[in-house]
Amino acid sequence: MLPSSFVRRSFFQRPISTQFPRLLPRRLFCFSIFAALLFPCASTAAPEKGKPTPPPVDALAESSEVPADIPPLPDVRDTEHTLYLSSRNVSLFHELLLAPVAQWLKDGKLLLRAVRDLPTPLRHSPSWIAQSKLNGATSVLTPTGELQFVGASLAVPGAPFGNSAELRQETNPEVLARKLLWNTQFAQVPYRDALYSFEMYWFSPQAKQKRAAGFWITALPPDVPAPTEQGAASLGPAAGSIFRQDALSFFQPAAIAGFSQLSTRYFDARDDRTWIYSPVIAKSREVLVSNRSDPLFGSLVNFDDFFPFSFKTQGYTARVVEERTLLVALPASGNVPLEKEMVEGNPIDRFIHAPTTPAAPAVIPTPSGSRESVLSAHGTDRGSGEHSFAVWNFESNAHSGAPPWIPTSAVFVPRKVWIVELSGKDPFYLLGRQILVIDQESQLPVYKVVYDRRGVYTKTIVAGWTFAVSSTDEYRVPVLAFLLAIDRRMSIGIGVSTSSFRTFAGKDSSAAKSVRKYLDITSYGRTAADGQSAAAPSPSPMEEIDE
Repeated sequence: MLPSSFVRRSFFQRPISTQFPRLLPRRLFCFSIFAALLFPCASTAAPEKGKPTPPPVDALAESSEVPADIPPLPDVRDTEHTLYLSSRNVSLFHELLLAPVAQWLKDGKLLLRAVRDLPTPLRHSPSWIAQSKLNGATSVLTPTGELQFVGASLAVPGAPFGNSAELRQETNPEVLARKLLWNTQFAQVPYRDALYSFEMYWFSPQAKQKRAAGFWITALPPDVPAPTEQGAASLGPAAGSIFRQDALSFFQPAAIAGFSQLSTRYFDARDDRTWIYSPVIAKSREVLVSNRSDPLFGSLVNFDDFFPFSFKTQGYTARVVEERTLLVALPASGNVPLEKEMVEGNPIDRFIHAPTTPAAPAVIPTPSGSRESVLSAHGTDRGSGEHSFAVWNFESNAHSGAPPWIPTSAVFVPRKVWIVELSGKDPFYLLGRQILVIDQESQLPVYKVVYDRRGVYTKTIVAGWTFAVSSTDEYRVPVLAFLLAIDRRMSIGIGVSTSSFRTFAGKDSSAAKSVRKYLDITSYGRTAADGQSAAAPSPSPMEEIDE
């Protein structure tokens, strides 16, 4: 159970307008500063003569809109003045912390490095920003929350309701939330077929317990051309009503190899169509949209927690309750290069490095001798040939004795955010009210606080985003670097880290075609509807999920 003070102060008994209160009263501020001077945090190095010092508080507040009574944050490149937030100094930074994160710090379940800013911005490309501004004049939000276009189509890449400046002109908090959620859906999709390779970890507060590996595919509607750096593609009624298609599949360990979940989402009010393939029975079946809330293998996360906003916009009532500045997790390495990579053969086999092809759909071969170009982004090389966009404490042991789920490769930067309250409409969905925190500049979701159907706080999810950037800096693709979920008792954690990210030039390439086979449910085992069958995946000689 959480302490009663946390219950009183944060998410359970207060009205929504006060869910994110200032936890340090101003009248205690002077006392806190005095205490901090008497008992300085060991992880904060004192300035040395001749060494660079952080900017004054006033300059910091002016540049990043940090409250004036917050101590100054160091530059990310200033290794002489590294600042870690912990139970010893958390009271000084309460105004910049989401309430659950503050509680994690108080209880010694988290240690985070705070910096003033990163030299690489969390920002979409100039063409995205310009197109979003133009789209704001052609997109219409219906009374039921659906997205419609004044013309025949919407140009992408770009958000339908403009950038932050255009969104701020909306005064109705419910309408603003609807527009913001649609923009967030678009901001997460690069509008080229994309493939994530990831690792998923189960944590206790003392150690890493389990590991799994898999991939996530996000695809354009089938008949929409992919945009290029030189021009946009058209999306809308003329191109069909499918908004996006997704596939989640695991290939390690052997106990879950081949388990897959597929989804098709529509622009209109129709529910998502979702299928699950089970390698145990070598069958696939269509499930209710509420099954998207089922935990994956008994973990804290479900299909809708990835990215971490993957549910349908029309499935929730929503309203913006606050704008504020919060510390947001970002990879310390900043943006990563998006480079051309020549491949041949089945890209799934090549990209995820799996010993077997999960779910064994039919493979469209690359013509003999031909090679194709894809755009690739990799995480940091671990030295063993493996890459990752995130490094956890159990890997680096950067903080001895601290919980293994600390993302030691991340920094926390003050960012302007919107805080949105969501209430689900589906009575069979396992989760109830949710609080979504959205970065204003990138319009990407950075936190999600989740309650069950009874209104009891269950978990908080932290998302760390970066951008993969082409050599010309014209094409910038958002990439989820890592995801961290911790339950309300702070006894279980789930970490998801991206290994590699790739996008494909168009649906006609052999690489894109072979990836798209994973969006066809008839390729997975035997369906109940037609009785067709396909080979089940071979076991993978990897660690078991219940080790």
